[in-house]
Amino acid sequence: MKKVSPAMAAIGLLSISALFSGCNSAQGDWTKASSDNTVLTYEAFIAAHPRDSHVAEARAMILHLKDDAGWQVAQYTDTAAAYQMYLQEFPQGSHLAAARAGVTTIERASAWRSAQDTGTAAAVRAFVQTYPTGPEIVQAKARLRDLTNYVAHLATESTYEQALRKINHLKSRLSDAPLQFAITPASGGTFSIDAINMTEQDARNACEMFRREREACQVVKP
Repeated sequence: MKKVSPAMAAIGLLSISALFSGCNSAQGDWTKASSDNTVLTYEAFIAAHPRDSHVAEARAMILHLKDDAGWQVAQYTDTAAAYQMYLQEFPQGSHLAAARAGVTTIERASAWRSAQDTGTAAAVRAFVQTYPTGPEIVQAKARLRDLTNYVAHLATESTYEQALRKINHLKSRLSDAPLQFAITPASGGTFSIDAINMTEQDARNACEMFRREREACQVVKP
């Protein structure tokens, strides 16, 4: 370790003394330090009066000022990395909740842009599941509804009971297929049988499967 020369030590002591020039007591030095309210003056006070009763308060004020300065840097930079750095440097800081919210906001916005760029129902659904709250969620849910608004129309039955029996029959034959069926009123008092909540490609694939089972099927977007 490099030794500090007597001359350098003397310069350091003179610098501390200069900060408190005109003050003749620890109380006076504390008044000046608390009035200036800077890290430098608090550190100088501690160096000049290491056993004073105000030392603990001075150290607390140093932490507070550094915490606020770190938070201002994070806000000015406004990136997830900057907020993460604040959280790492000040694990007991007074801005933890805001920093975490900043990280979430930026990551959520980035995830939504990625989901939009990908443009698939799977990507949008993953976003909705990961970020169920936030300003993007309304648009995301609307986009998901639009992407999964296709149905595979299978048949129309004259009564609800007949439609239900038809669905149960289809489920027994296609038990491995992850399909969601619905019975909806149609014209003339009939009931429509549909596999619902699918993308256009999913609906086309479903219809191909139904046709292999010799069932009529038509892709429809209501």
